[in-house]
Amino acid sequence: MIFFFIVKSLLFLIFDFITLIKWKNFIKFRKKNIFLYIIPFILAIIMFFCMIYADFYNYYFFPTPYYLKYINILVTLWYYPKLIISLIILIISIIQLFTSFVKKIVTKDKKEYNKEKVLSSRRKFISHVTWGVAGIPFLAAFKGLTITIYDIKIYFEKLFFPKLEIEHKGLRIIHISDLHFSSYINQSYLLKLKLRIDTLKPDLIFITGDFVNFRYEELDFGRDFLNNLYAKYGVYACLGNHDHYMNESSHKKLIQSIKKTGVNLLINENITIDVNGKMINIVGVDNYGSRQTYGDFDKAFQDINFNNFTILMSHDPNTWEQFIVGKRNVELTLSGHTHGGQIALDFLGFNFSFAKIIYKYYKGLYSIRNQYLYVNRGIGVTGPPMRLGVNPEITFLTLNKLTNFA
Repeated sequence: MIFFFIVKSLLFLIFDFITLIKWKNFIKFRKKNIFLYIIPFILAIIMFFCMIYADFYNYYFFPTPYYLKYINILVTLWYYPKLIISLIILIISIIQLFTSFVKKIVTKDKKEYNKEKVLSSRRKFISHVTWGVAGIPFLAAFKGLTITIYDIKIYFEKLFFPKLEIEHKGLRIIHISDLHFSSYINQSYLLKLKLRIDTLKPDLIFITGDFVNFRYEELDFGRDFLNNLYAKYGVYACLGNHDHYMNESSHKKLIQSIKKTGVNLLINENITIDVNGKMINIVGVDNYGSRQTYGDFDKAFQDINFNNFTILMSHDPNTWEQFIVGKRNVELTLSGHTHGGQIALDFLGFNFSFAKIIYKYYKGLYSIRNQYLYVNRGIGVTGPPMRLGVNPEITFLTLNKLTNFA
């Protein structure tokens, strides 16, 4: 985590530097008051130390001071829009260099080429366009920090299985993931989440890991929520990578705390439940991924009866193709971990997330030969306390019997 914080801080410094230099050139070119550059430079120094201070407290202390939440929000609003702004600046700079190079080659009579006039006009136009566009990421970030992060979306899916018992037809499943209990997940938000779940009247609830960020005490933020979760046939969960970002003693306390809420936490194990007189296997594996190998699939499936319909909870979706598809008779796998990217570009039907580059299965429903995987976009946040283009998600799955009418 220390290495991660160092790399993140260096990258943010680079993005800030690129933006400030471009802003300085714009001020000088437009012959504006130099204080319009000096003030952002002073703010940049202040925000850098705020970021270091916030990272230090977030990782090493609990509970953190209440005001730290607002420092994190300010740091996020200051730095994250500049990821996009810096990219825009770099692209425009590359285009400028390329067009300038091409014009020098193709221009035969350099005396006829009024370089200074053309460059001045072009720079003026591009500068105004660049800084006009630069305001969009800040507006989007503000929305992600204040609105989207708490705007829960319910995704409905009807799944059809040839193996499903007729007694299980219409079984209602709620799937949530990546709760990341912290000061950003306030009680009013959890109450809204609970009411949404209750309205759907689930038969089963599954939670696929990442209850906390870095420490077991963070579960206190969501203890009441977990205590009051109810489904007709029970609430089941597995662990995620963040549930291991602590020492062994703290990890054991986290496990004990989760189990005390009444949640059936499955760690490399399986159980069988009776639903309308027919049995369903529920399997939970510990995290396998993010440089962790706590998951033991052989142990998790030990002595299981694959004649029963089987539901697997595995936090990291990469494990589906690696350990399940074509290898074990698991009809439905539930995962999380990716947050759907948490930050994505969603414009006029175009959707892009960096998670799409890293993960083959990063959000929503996937299927291969009657085996299904659902990747939940998560409830909480990690890293920047914002969601952009990716709402927090409740998944509502309805199981149905696939009938061959041929």
